[in-house]
Amino acid sequence: MSSAPKRYEVATYGETLLIGGIFLFILIVLYPKSILQEQVLSESRNYDLTMAYLRNMIKLEPQNDELLVRMAKLSIDRGKLDLGNELLVLLRQSDAPMLIEQRRLLEYRLLKAEKGLHVTLERQNEIDVQMRAKMSEALQAGVNDPDLAKVWYEEASALEEAHAALGFLRPLIALREPQWLERCVYLAGSLGVYETQLECVEALLLVDEARSNEWMRARYHVALAAEHKELALQSALALAQSEPRYFDEAATLYASIGNFKAASDLMLERYERTGEATFLLRAIEWLRAGERIDAMVALIQRHEERHLNDPSVINAMMRIYLAAQRLSEARLLAEKVLRRQP
Repeated sequence: MSSAPKRYEVATYGETLLIGGIFLFILIVLYPKSILQEQVLSESRNYDLTMAYLRNMIKLEPQNDELLVRMAKLSIDRGKLDLGNELLVLLRQSDAPMLIEQRRLLEYRLLKAEKGLHVTLERQNEIDVQMRAKMSEALQAGVNDPDLAKVWYEEASALEEAHAALGFLRPLIALREPQWLERCVYLAGSLGVYETQLECVEALLLVDEARSNEWMRARYHVALAAEHKELALQSALALAQSEPRYFDEAATLYASIGNFKAASDLMLERYERTGEATFLLRAIEWLRAGERIDAMVALIQRHEERHLNDPSVINAMMRIYLAAQRLSEARLLAEKVLRRQP
């Protein structure tokens, strides 16, 4: 056996770095991400080592921001707040708008998770202020992702921040889904934000045909509240086709915009359809209210013969004549009635 001394090859510093880099690359690229997440999340002590690994992972695979977002969310949900905070430090290095939106929500969730721990009341109050500030920041910056907007809406509702909740509904309104539009209608109405409420009602009329009458009634009332009289009138006329009581509402709206003739014509149309003298008297009264006295007299004279045997109608016509100071017409009507007496 040879007695020659054994020789050992010692790798240079550069070769060591190369080997380590190759190993790290293989680990990051080929290692299943689901296993990686579980191992990182199961780490309870050496966060420095974990974060060093993650930083190297990002250098070799920058598109792994999405993985970091998922891991940050899981770590916060599982109560590993230190790890969650470290992951957020990494996420703050990105200026991608969508990533900023996700990070902002994760920062809010981290605060909420900390508030849920057994911390002092003073610290809870501090966190509450920080949570509301973070929510305000998100609202002012705008949320474009509907999934994030849904979470922010629920969080704002939980904090009873109604105006913020309505703001986070904005990207959800754009989806034109009935459930979100309906929430918008009631929330905007409770806040008196009638223009937004009206926008959501109009959308519901298009996408929720099964409840079209309900939304048309809503549009009528919202348009009234927002002082959109023409739109309210249009809505009332549409509703009147199936709910005749809206004829009165429409007539009142016509009068409110100064069109007493249209108000009278609407009641006269109802009278001609039904034969009910009440509608005739309303038509006459609208002309008197609009100081269309000659038209009023002509309308009474055109229909008085038909009602000479109805004392309640004739008495109403007489009162209208007297209120309009048309004494001669009142006398002539009285004479017609007397001639009918046996």
